[in-house]
Amino acid sequence: RWGMQGRLWVHFLALFWEAICLFIFGCIDNSTGGWPAALVALIFFSIFVNMAEGTSYAIVPFMIPQDLAIVSAVVGAGGTAGAVIATWAFYKYV
Repeated sequence: RWGMQGRLWVHFLALFWEAICLFIFGCIDNSTGGWPAALVALIFFSIFVNMAEGTSYAIVPFMIPQDLAIVSAVVGAGGTAGAVIATWAFYKYV
């Protein structure tokens, strides 16, 4: 019904709420709820992460419809390559 614009909005909202959950997680200490509050924040964060992953794959068919298999492969491989690059960048000297 909403097409590409609706999918982009849902993707934006999932990413936005991921950021809000991480902000809330960063503000938690013993005086604001301790580990139970932190756990709840991380559970909601993980829900929004999964939503964002799903919406990124929902956007794929609209990118280049005639090359759907190639775009799907690049999106799938991009997540794995990004994880490897981030791990290398953050833990290079550990």
